[in-house]
Amino acid sequence: MVRTSTGVVQVTSSDVRHSTPKVTVTQEPPTTSQTRTTPGPSVSRGPPTTPGPETLGPFLMSSTERWNTPGTTDRHPKLLDTSTVAGIADQTSSLTPGGGQEDAVYANTIQLFAPTTTPISCQNFRNHTSHLLKNNGFTREYEALPGDFCDSVNDAILPQNISRNRFKGLYPYDNNRVVLRPIERDDTDYINASYIDGYKESMAYIATQGPLPGTIPDFWHMVWSEDCGKIVMLTNLVEPPKVKCAKYWPDEAQSEAYGHYSITCLKVNTYSHYVHRVLSLSRSGDQENQEARKIHHFQFTAWPDHDVPNPTALVIFHTLVRHSPTLHEGPLLVHCSAGVGRSGTYIALDILTREAEATSCVSVFPTVRHIRRQRMKMVQNLAQYWFLHEALAEALESMDSVIMAHDVLHGSVWKSDDKTSQLPDGVRKKLLAQFQALDSQRPQPSMEQTKTARQQENVWKNRFPDILPVEEYRVCLWTPDESASDYINAVFLPSHYDHMGFIATQLPLADTVLDFWRMTFDWKVATIVQLIDGPPDQHSDGLFPVPGSHISLGPFTVCSKDASPWLHGIHRQTLMVQNKEVGDIWQSVQVYLVSSPDILNMKNTAPWLSLTKVLAQVPSQGTPPPVLIQCFDGASKSCFLIALAITLRSIDENGQASPYLIAHLLQNARPQAFMHFEEYEFLICCMVDHLRKTNKSLPDDQEVIDQSIRWQNENTYGNI
Repeated sequence: MVRTSTGVVQVTSSDVRHSTPKVTVTQEPPTTSQTRTTPGPSVSRGPPTTPGPETLGPFLMSSTERWNTPGTTDRHPKLLDTSTVAGIADQTSSLTPGGGQEDAVYANTIQLFAPTTTPISCQNFRNHTSHLLKNNGFTREYEALPGDFCDSVNDAILPQNISRNRFKGLYPYDNNRVVLRPIERDDTDYINASYIDGYKESMAYIATQGPLPGTIPDFWHMVWSEDCGKIVMLTNLVEPPKVKCAKYWPDEAQSEAYGHYSITCLKVNTYSHYVHRVLSLSRSGDQENQEARKIHHFQFTAWPDHDVPNPTALVIFHTLVRHSPTLHEGPLLVHCSAGVGRSGTYIALDILTREAEATSCVSVFPTVRHIRRQRMKMVQNLAQYWFLHEALAEALESMDSVIMAHDVLHGSVWKSDDKTSQLPDGVRKKLLAQFQALDSQRPQPSMEQTKTARQQENVWKNRFPDILPVEEYRVCLWTPDESASDYINAVFLPSHYDHMGFIATQLPLADTVLDFWRMTFDWKVATIVQLIDGPPDQHSDGLFPVPGSHISLGPFTVCSKDASPWLHGIHRQTLMVQNKEVGDIWQSVQVYLVSSPDILNMKNTAPWLSLTKVLAQVPSQGTPPPVLIQCFDGASKSCFLIALAITLRSIDENGQASPYLIAHLLQNARPQAFMHFEEYEFLICCMVDHLRKTNKSLPDDQEVIDQSIRWQNENTYGNI
């Protein structure tokens, strides 16, 4: 990014790929509207009252027709000097009379240039985004989007409705707001929510603010009246120091009444980046019709306040929502806090992926322009507009990567007549194309992103000069030692349930064994898997004590309690670890030693499937400690095992998985993951074998595996 003397910031191609473009903030007074004294007619879902050329959706006419059709643009475009950058207005409002919160809401200025209005082919989309980045195109396109108050907002600012708005100056337009059916005579028909068109589908979405405590009954009334089967929530309830949304659902296995509706939380599954709840919605007091509707509630929990999330994580979440079935045919309901920034970004991503599936092209600017005319500030700022392109690029590259369990078990494409190959030729060809895309988009961390690993006092601790921990994912040590260094070549990687569920690390060097045990103790590691093949000098003698003995390293004593063969040539060892400076508390550690070349050459799926069943357990309570996976380079086999554990858990719980996206998510922290096609192919082979075995009966190893799991649950801590 380049900052000029006037304070204007330009996004440049030298910026880190996943960093957030910054923009200048200037003041712009809020627009005012006349107040109407009588509310409009009470109607249910229907077309806008004054349909324009784009009423039926942004893609019912071509991009050129939409741009050139009279009435479809606010202003005629004109070219700007390339040094001109749009400002993002920062309207900091006070409390509204009804309790609206103080927050920053953004609006673009009126400066314009000719944006990209023609569809871009999916194949060329990455090149297109690179061109925008190099030529300040993101900023210039963003400033060409419609501003605020494209239509009247009279209903939103009526005295009886103003307190129902979370933010001052952020209202739905009169012509396409969701109009509630009044249940009682004195009810208002107002809720801060807008219909949004989809790809060749009118009113495919509802974008709404996060409910206030007093509007929760209205929210559920809207869900019922509009026959919504899925709710997408893109905020946490609290993002310190601000309350972003009222909690509008009960805890698991609990019920709560909200106005005329009763909600029961049937199930909650918490994952590394999102939560999936299954809710039962029924209408109270309706004795003739005791209908209970199943509502799927998807909450994305990894969107940082005033920033953008990891695009791969959001695409994985979006893929789950897309492929989750529902019996209800109403709009997809999407909300964040204000219902414009994150919500607009997610809705635009969904529209564009559907356009890509139908036409192999995407129209980003026309799509965002259209949804902004339906709800103000959709895709709220420049950073989100840039992020939309990043997430869309990943979605396009992974579009055909989702594997459905039913297809593997019953689809003809997965059946092979070749007994020498585990996968059909057609599947292998598709996987090769996916791997090539994965390899071409492999992250390239900058020196700044790996600065700690490159410090003079740490360089010697790295086995390989090009396999370095990225700062954002680096594991830090707490237990002090003589060097006072917190560095070890190890990174956090997500599990299916926790964004820090695994630690991937290299085999320690002779002088970093103490750091290994510092890490094990500091992060309360209870399970270690060592994946080391090759000559004995690669096994780091002295890392683990031989059975019946102990080793002492600094303040640590590590005792071997027992050791025995486990399954498939894998050995299991039970260790007890004590830090003498902390007290007489021993930490139990279960170690699985995998050294057989027959296992590590990735030909036999059975040992790998057995290991993942031990690693990928549902936490019974709280957040479990990370599982430590160790291989020679800290990347190749460690990341493979972690990817396999996530993939199998995803396909078991959701009936679907995208190994491509899972592998790419791990590459963000360990770019050296999946360097070879054979690793990616074997990942799919393991998944297929897992599905076929579990579909018929439990594998023969299940009893032994269950015993290991019980041991881990019962013996994490103890006294020796």
